[in-house]
Amino acid sequence: MTTQLPSRERPQTEAEYEHPDVLFEEAHRRRRRRWMAGSALIGVTAIAGALLLGMGGGGGGSGGGAGGRAHGQPSGSGSGAGSGHASSSALLGGVPSTQRYSTSAGAACPLAPRSRYLPPWSGCVSVMVADVTGDGRRDLVLTYSRLRHFVLHGLPPRSTAPHKDAALYPALQAMLRVVTPDGHMVTVPIHYQVPQPHGRLGLLYVPAAAALISVAHVNDLPGKEIFVQVGQISSGSTAVAYSLYRGQLINSGAVLAYGGDGGTRATFQCVAGNPQQLLQRTFELINVTHEPIYGLWKETTATYRWQGRRLVRARQSTVKRDAAPRDSIGAGCTRGVT
Repeated sequence: MTTQLPSRERPQTEAEYEHPDVLFEEAHRRRRRRWMAGSALIGVTAIAGALLLGMGGGGGGSGGGAGGRAHGQPSGSGSGAGSGHASSSALLGGVPSTQRYSTSAGAACPLAPRSRYLPPWSGCVSVMVADVTGDGRRDLVLTYSRLRHFVLHGLPPRSTAPHKDAALYPALQAMLRVVTPDGHMVTVPIHYQVPQPHGRLGLLYVPAAAALISVAHVNDLPGKEIFVQVGQISSGSTAVAYSLYRGQLINSGAVLAYGGDGGTRATFQCVAGNPQQLLQRTFELINVTHEPIYGLWKETTATYRWQGRRLVRARQSTVKRDAAPRDSIGAGCTRGVT
């Protein structure tokens, strides 16, 4: 296309004449500036789109997307108690799903799908969504285990089809993690010590697998406490409680028991008061009168009081009763106290 130049009243001098090479270079610079501006706009748009996708349900193919539901719960008595179970939150996308597994000794679990909330080689995953910090926003609460890098019996998985059992990997170390809506993660290895006579602490136990029991407001401090199952045998289960305080997950220090068999049972309950308390009750059958098992029970109650984020043992009492005790966790520790 030829551009019509404007007419001039006098001819151009050499000083007024612009060489074609200069015109071409200037046009090239203008085109380059327009191209760079367009590329920057495309880059900003791509980054914004990626962020929107990540917020809307990314997570690298995790087991539960936004709006999904957990497809399983940890096995064992008391596991999954409470109303806080969820696998997604409006503020947290790509939440992993709760798996089915046992917290008994020698636990083994399937490998969890990849998720931005879990490190590689994770399994034994248990998930809840609750306001742990007390700021009115829902946080993501996870227990998971680090897994060994080999399948049980040393054999590789033959098939991952739905009709085949998933490959199981031995669990190494149970972890507790809280993720806030802004993406901040707080993680701690789960452990506990069984109290000994005269206030001494016993060996440090590091469970291979753990499972969330409940997340509930049970004392007069902001936020909620996290009850975690750390052991499971035929005669009952063991639990501990954690709190998120000043950016750290703190163990309450008390080891709790619940469940049981025919002659030994246990339960614990959170009760309102000033201060709020936690009652640990254990029952032992001491005199069988007839079958099925009925008789005289020895009930031992240990009373704990909340001092900040810690549970301190205040007193212990023993009575005898002839009624069969309950062996479940009280509603105060699953739904909270008023």
